[in-house]
Amino acid sequence: MSETLANPGAEIFDVIHYFGTRGKLFDVHFRNIRGHRDDFVETHPDDGDVDFLKAAILRLRLRLHPRSYSICGRTELSEH
Repeated sequence: MSETLANPGAEIFDVIHYFGTRGKLFDVHFRNIRGHRDDFVETHPDDGDVDFLKAAILRLRLRLHPRSYSICGRTELSEH
């Protein structure tokens, strides 16, 4: 999914939230990249643009509390 985003290091968290709050994350395959849509290379997990720890914490929070999530110190409620 990251390779389809213009700014994967920032945008992937919105993608995780979108699908996670709808109960549509069934399998997570971590693959990191450096670059952006149409110009990227796959990297080792800790060398890419996406903060995997932040992504994993967000995914775990969505799993435990699907109606809300907290990221970057703010808490937001989903619409459902």
